[in-house]
Amino acid sequence: MFKLSLIVSFAVLASFSTAWAEESLPVVPGLYSVKSTTSSNLSPEPKSVTEEHCIPIDTFTPSMTLPDATCTATNVKKSGNKLRFDITCPGNDERPPMTSKAEIVTTKSTLNIKMEIVNTFEDKVYSVNSLSEGKRIGDCKK
Repeated sequence: MFKLSLIVSFAVLASFSTAWAEESLPVVPGLYSVKSTTSSNLSPEPKSVTEEHCIPIDTFTPSMTLPDATCTATNVKKSGNKLRFDITCPGNDERPPMTSKAEIVTTKSTLNIKMEIVNTFEDKVYSVNSLSEGKRIGDCKK
């Protein structure tokens, strides 16, 4: 479950494809130190990992958080430097169907992603809470 939440949280940092016309937030391109803390109903003790990620773009869109092309972002609401939206994924061979509520907040030097993920597998409900806090630490390494 910890791996699932990291995949979802870091999808934003790995899927820098062109997004269709949708709400977006500005983000300053560069190298970010990202601390992700995750807990779940299976493992309530929070687990944290810190990694560096290059963000080469200057806008953040909800589609960037989607684990794959079968997932959708809906109910997108923008208020100032905050985006809130829902994620729905039908499931596939690698993961069961899931739903998520997400909130993204950006400033000139930070990118924070909060997600509440729920999925059902073999008639059991699993929930994951994830918070990824990114702080710009410089330019991307070449």
